[in-house]
Amino acid sequence: MVSGWDRIYRGNEPLTDKTEMPAGMRVEKVSRVTMEEWATFLVTRYNLPPTKPLLLSLVERHGWHHYALRDDAKIVAARSMYIHQDGMAWWGIEAPVPGFMTQDFSLDFHLCREIIKDGLRLGAKCFVADIEKPDAEMNHDGYHNFGAMGFKRVYLCSNYSY
Repeated sequence: MVSGWDRIYRGNEPLTDKTEMPAGMRVEKVSRVTMEEWATFLVTRYNLPPTKPLLLSLVERHGWHHYALRDDAKIVAARSMYIHQDGMAWWGIEAPVPGFMTQDFSLDFHLCREIIKDGLRLGAKCFVADIEKPDAEMNHDGYHNFGAMGFKRVYLCSNYSY
């Protein structure tokens, strides 16, 4: 197994995949009203309570967009996007991390599709994300799902230790 992550990229072309959101699920943008619940979801998943003030400070901050996938009323996945003034959209702050915190890649897939749609509405020119569990053969649901959304692998970033 490779220790690192695969950096992936897509342009600003519309989604061609017509996958529907499963019944009972919806994506919402995090607001001041929902930020406490969103931040609690993240710090609980990572077991990092000291990061909660940082997460809360990013809500409604210029360039930052945070999303929660709900199954009925419960948050089941989260991801963030930062859009730089040049139109580059970076994705991160996700949970559960597919391949590590869960082996179910479908929640992230549905969440990411909606983030692309919102990013395009906001003027994003390209999207950059990571596949946190790299595979030399690029043969797991993360690659298949991101491929269906138009992402391509750019490079592998390896972790080194001594």
